[in-house]
Amino acid sequence: MLPREHGAWAMWLVPYLIGTSVGGWSWGGILLLLSVLFLFSSSRPAEMVLSSPFKHQEARERRVQAFKRLLLYLVIGGAAAAILLLGYHRWALLPLGAVAAVALGSLLPLKARRLDRTWPARLLSIAALSATGPAAYYVASGSLDYRAFALWLLASLYSGASVFYVRLYYRPPARSKPAEGTDPRRASERSLFAYLATAVALLAGVAMMGWTPPLAALTLVPLLAKAVWATRHRGYRPTLRQLGFGEIGHSAIFALLAFAIMVTWA
Repeated sequence: MLPREHGAWAMWLVPYLIGTSVGGWSWGGILLLLSVLFLFSSSRPAEMVLSSPFKHQEARERRVQAFKRLLLYLVIGGAAAAILLLGYHRWALLPLGAVAAVALGSLLPLKARRLDRTWPARLLSIAALSATGPAAYYVASGSLDYRAFALWLLASLYSGASVFYVRLYYRPPARSKPAEGTDPRRASERSLFAYLATAVALLAGVAMMGWTPPLAALTLVPLLAKAVWATRHRGYRPTLRQLGFGEIGHSAIFALLAFAIMVTWA
């Protein structure tokens, strides 16, 4: 009874690692990790409780087991959060966590109709998961400032690109037939490059305002290189496992770049 979206694990864990590394490691950071781990894991049993039918005995039993696991995850995650709040007085985590929880919770009803696979829903989910970056930085430093915002923005924009990159190889079923003469692969490529151009422009604009490091856009260079390589090798079709390992490697490069840029930001 764990979340099946493997990429989602990296989308909250990588920002957490960056935020903790920039802010400094502490016991409070460990409590935050435990809290996020169990609260995030509760999404799977919560989904099963909402979607399991009542008609069959086996389904009812599965629903009961999911409900018990949901309570277990919530109790452990909530206890870690309570210790963090009461022991370290990081009260700003409450509104930060509430916003992320509402965003993720709003997607649960969409899963029944598979609307959670649309790119707006995916980007909303990624933005919520990336909140672990500023949360970890706040827990470590006690400050929820423009550096925390920069961590969130960098993580959100980086992970958001995966929504469009994965569609180069695995596209969700279309609701209608594509227009004659259109190439779905090239359309996905255009969407990916449009996203990257928008992300670079956004980072450049926010950097001019002083809210992100001047070199923040460099964190997207590996994404651009990956996108260019994909357009030059259209015949290559990786397995999901290969795609997953590739994303892990790119996430590690992003984490190192983001950490280096953040710690050298005056």
